[in-house]
Amino acid sequence: MLDALSGRASRGVDELAVRTGLAPRDVEASLALLELAGRVGARGSGWVRIAEARAA
Repeated sequence: MLDALSGRASRGVDELAVRTGLAPRDVEASLALLELAGRVGARGSGWVRIAEARAA
């Protein structure tokens, strides 16, 4: 899922379903878990990948 997301342009559930080959409901479930983990965020009408914090 993370590979299908962009850090700049938001992507909707339908586009992510096509890119990943998953059903839209599975995309939504994955996005929910990734959002709880702080890896993705909702922006506009879609989702974006959030960069991981780097260790200093």
